[in-house]
Amino acid sequence: AGFGYFVSHEAYRTFDAAVCADGTASCPIASLHGEDDSPLGRYLPGTGRMESRTRNRAVHVFRSTYPHWGTVAPLADPTGGTTPSDLAAHRRYDLPVTIRWTFQNGRDDPRWSVVYDLRPAPADTVSVDVRGPYGVLDWDGAAADAPISRVEWGDRVRFRSLGSPVTTQSPWTWSAANTGARYNLLVAGRYAMGLVDVLPGRRSRTGNGYAEARGTTSATFAGCTDAGWQLPCDWQWTYQSIQYEDFADRPTTMRKIAWGSAPYMGQSRTTDDEDSPIAGYPVIRYTVRVVLEASGGARVRRLAAATR
Repeated sequence: AGFGYFVSHEAYRTFDAAVCADGTASCPIASLHGEDDSPLGRYLPGTGRMESRTRNRAVHVFRSTYPHWGTVAPLADPTGGTTPSDLAAHRRYDLPVTIRWTFQNGRDDPRWSVVYDLRPAPADTVSVDVRGPYGVLDWDGAAADAPISRVEWGDRVRFRSLGSPVTTQSPWTWSAANTGARYNLLVAGRYAMGLVDVLPGRRSRTGNGYAEARGTTSATFAGCTDAGWQLPCDWQWTYQSIQYEDFADRPTTMRKIAWGSAPYMGQSRTTDDEDSPIAGYPVIRYTVRVVLEASGGARVRRLAAATR
């Protein structure tokens, strides 16, 4: 399917009436209007061109608009309070997205950066996360059918699955402090693909969603009991990865990897659920390094650890 496009999810709302398709009062606004709350950016119209090129560097820029539904009037607490269910109280906002790929002579980890402009939507009318760069890429050639042998990431704490291959019953640890950059990593044998922030974690402004499993291990935390998993529940993972794939009773070969943020972009709040700083409004900017390697993830870990 390709890799590097933009995806962003609307936060679930609690409405003042049970109007959602499942008979509850909890769903994204987009679903009330018959639309996808997180369309894949690869299907959205846009433009692309070479922005600049020298002997040592090339920059490619891609522009599009990303649709999200919100309220007409700002709400004091868009996700913690109650949202009107009246369709006339909602509005579809088209939010500009600018992606740049930078390729530098002498470096094999191109940089992917995004500017997500939320200014067309007044503060506290939309509430979304960011998942770009996003996609599926076969990064291990002839071994592309090899199962995923490790899932690993770093927010303020490092997560890693234990044992190989990864299944929903894999043991794990999410307890060691991450003193370097935020990162997301998938490993299949000696091959790996990772995304690494260019800033140290203490300077990151994308934040984390709530995860009760953060800071624990599978020896001390029951996992996702509702789903019968030993792994944490899919919604608790800091980054999008293989958690929504079918690997309940067998390993997965899916190479999906993406970035992630707290689900409060578009809100005027300035901290996430753990009181870490976030830049929720009006313009979201961040850059990650895209790393393809054949050292089982060691290079991604070194790069993240060295970003201080």
